[in-house]
Amino acid sequence: MLRSLMAAILVAGNLFAQTVDKADLLDATEALNREERPQLREVEAVVVATTTQAGTWTEGANLTYEQQLDNQLIAAAARLRADKVSIATAIDFAKDHLAWGLAVDFAIRGKRDSQEVLGYVDSWIAADPTDTQRPARKLLLRAWTDEDVRTDVEAMVAATNPVGGRTGEYLLGAWIESAEDAGVTDVATYETFFNSLINASTGRDQLTIRINTLLRRSQLGVNVNAELLALVAGLQESVPARAVQPLYYAFQPGLATNEEQLAFYDGLLRTIELNESTAKTIRKIQDQKLKFE
Repeated sequence: MLRSLMAAILVAGNLFAQTVDKADLLDATEALNREERPQLREVEAVVVATTTQAGTWTEGANLTYEQQLDNQLIAAAARLRADKVSIATAIDFAKDHLAWGLAVDFAIRGKRDSQEVLGYVDSWIAADPTDTQRPARKLLLRAWTDEDVRTDVEAMVAATNPVGGRTGEYLLGAWIESAEDAGVTDVATYETFFNSLINASTGRDQLTIRINTLLRRSQLGVNVNAELLALVAGLQESVPARAVQPLYYAFQPGLATNEEQLAFYDGLLRTIELNESTAKTIRKIQDQKLKFE
């Protein structure tokens, strides 16, 4: 199915025509996103096709089918550019199609163009003032322009209850960036903020934030192995996919016995769901475990 669809897109591209159905183009784009090493010719064809056929991004709820389809196609096409071409092309594509939120996301992911993105982020925030992730992302962008945003982050944590979704992760990143720029090395200062953020979150969001703070404390030189062992032993649910790598890298094998390492890696394998985003980390865990069996 994908190959026949790609053939149609290649032909359409060669004829400078727009004959590929948007839904089919979305399927082809998402299929290429799932491939680790897609053929460059196919990626180029889809890049060309989505440049001309994707509409503009529409904010809000109650979207029509066509608006939803355009949004999905723009998001998939931007991701294809980011993963298979470059972050810069993803940002440019998002801006060209008025997908300001995607431009912000890729600017954050690539740690680039922060100053430019700040120029239009306020209008994007105003489009949905109920979305707390948007001002949190702005704080992260401001931190990357060397602005000290710790006071603003702390105020947002205090005013937001609970801190849900990825909001806490953006706030955590913004605070850490500013603290590092200010030369803060005192672990207790970090832990005070970390605890306030953890206490302001709930459920799986709290678990993700807690794991990210464990990673940062580990990077600061704190031995968090005992906390990690207790965490994985007591988990009654799977680890959120975006928290898997931080959890893996927070553990310090050089400070653990063979038995502790086996217990940690066994615990991880029990709590991680196998999917596209976790497959590589699971292989790393299995390789590590084999060293101590």
